[in-house]
Amino acid sequence: MDAGQISEESRLMDMLRTKSVRFGHFKLASGKESNVYVDCKLTTYSADDIFR
Repeated sequence: MDAGQISEESRLMDMLRTKSVRFGHFKLASGKESNVYVDCKLTTYSADDIFR
């Protein structure tokens, strides 16, 4: 792994944390409940970060 790849991975992880991870009380499609919800679509559909 080179430094550029590590930087891109770090940026992606930061984007996922800030845009896709939510904390609270959620009822999942399975009917179970969770305190954490992750929706990666919020990161992948984020147009402002595509062309960096």
